[in-house]
Amino acid sequence: MPNLRRTLIVLALVALSGCARAMSVESPAETFSISVQNQTGVTMVVSYNDGRGDAILGTVSADATERFIIAAPAVQTVTVRGVAASGTRTAGPYSVTLVAGTPQTVRLR
Repeated sequence: MPNLRRTLIVLALVALSGCARAMSVESPAETFSISVQNQTGVTMVVSYNDGRGDAILGTVSADATERFIIAAPAVQTVTVRGVAASGTRTAGPYSVTLVAGTPQTVRLR
């Protein structure tokens, strides 16, 4: 009987160890903060381009400032531009070098 109990315990341990899955742990993407000051008199839709195409950040009302986060850009120097919601006006592109931990300011004029 002791041999049967030992065999069952070993089989149970083998079965449980077969259920374990390998996990991949990736480091979080680096994020950067930019502050966009809209010095125009119209609401602007703000986007950035890191070489992979334009990515919309959001809107900034006339004479207002908004903070945006850019996560995992392809390069550290991006271009930022604003286009009026009506499409009648553009501002930029402005070249911005992203620095981790230091918010960069862009002024749309």
